[in-house]
Amino acid sequence: VRAPVSSLVVERGRVVGVEVGDKGVVRAKRSVISSAGAEVTYRRLLDPIVVEKLGGVPLSLERAEEYGSSHHLYAFFGVDGSQEDLKLPSYNILSFPYGDGENLSQAWRRSVFGASPGERPAFLTSEAAFKEAQIPVYLSCPSAKDPEYSKRCPGKSSIVMITECRAEYFGDAGPANKRGEEYVEVKRKYQELLLRALYGNFPQLEGKVTYIDVGTPWSNEHYLGRKSSYGLDHDASRFLDPSVRVQVMPGLYLTGQDVLADGIFTQPLAALLTASKVLGFGSFDFALLGFDFARFVLRRVLFDRTYAPALP
Repeated sequence: VRAPVSSLVVERGRVVGVEVGDKGVVRAKRSVISSAGAEVTYRRLLDPIVVEKLGGVPLSLERAEEYGSSHHLYAFFGVDGSQEDLKLPSYNILSFPYGDGENLSQAWRRSVFGASPGERPAFLTSEAAFKEAQIPVYLSCPSAKDPEYSKRCPGKSSIVMITECRAEYFGDAGPANKRGEEYVEVKRKYQELLLRALYGNFPQLEGKVTYIDVGTPWSNEHYLGRKSSYGLDHDASRFLDPSVRVQVMPGLYLTGQDVLADGIFTQPLAALLTASKVLGFGSFDFALLGFDFARFVLRRVLFDRTYAPALP
């Protein structure tokens, strides 16, 4: 699982395997399926000459590179207290700070981005603006959604928060584990803003947060090989882009969010879509796979009561 794939091996116009660090080439029996996303697959794993012969990268990837794909900053919080004591919800929250006469789009851009592309937001350049700043956040409480969480971690709760930002706001980030002072300071400000948003939504949590871990677009770059959180931007033009294909070339297929959409629910569907291309939609192997998938879902619906609501 942790094998550091450095490149895709192409022979006579077909992908035949992967090069794995110092271990050499691992050859595929049939095909190679990349779940690393379009950006990493086209820009890092395939040779540029091969990409050029394919007609270039997908148009959606070019557009994301020209205008900037969505970058996010996320934080994980550990809190003292159970879900019941803290009254944490099992639903997600989208919190938007509105100003007078603003619509949603205006409020979002004002509170997240600078006045012009490439310019930092005011709260990163002015202490006065930072003291007054409020940022929009997505907020979720995984511990409140897991019925077994209290048994595993009694008296503890967890919270996840996400907001939008840009990698360039952090200046010269430096290598992982040796980040520069500017990076650390910008990250500290975002952490304080997220805490401000957390306490604004749940004032009962003040003084009970015992753990904070903040990830940035540069964290994505280190672990995922790209700064974008969700791969290609999910706008209308991306879904209408015919150059985003499951089969990149003979022997190479894409799967994951870039061939369908992001989110947990869509990933089994993306996997089935890719499998149908690899195996053939009318093949016996794909029919057997579809049968197993349907049987598993039906069994969960009929017999697994783990996540079923309690009867009154």
